[in-house]
Amino acid sequence: MSTTTASAAATAAPLSQQPLSESPERSMTSVVQNAVEVLSAVGMTLISPLLFLLILVLSMFRSVLDAIRSRQHQC
Repeated sequence: MSTTTASAAATAAPLSQQPLSESPERSMTSVVQNAVEVLSAVGMTLISPLLFLLILVLSMFRSVLDAIRSRQHQC
């Protein structure tokens, strides 16, 4: 029981040592920085396959439109 109390006191000590006025600003800055890092990592991972799929869909759409136009000219 004394070990849990000691570990709880050890984890609570750094939190109480932080000034209250700087804590929200630091936490918001770190949250924003983490969000930017995550979004940039996700963006770099997803942008290449999404561009490939966009080009593929647009080329398929163009071929479908060409087929429709050729059928209209035949009639």
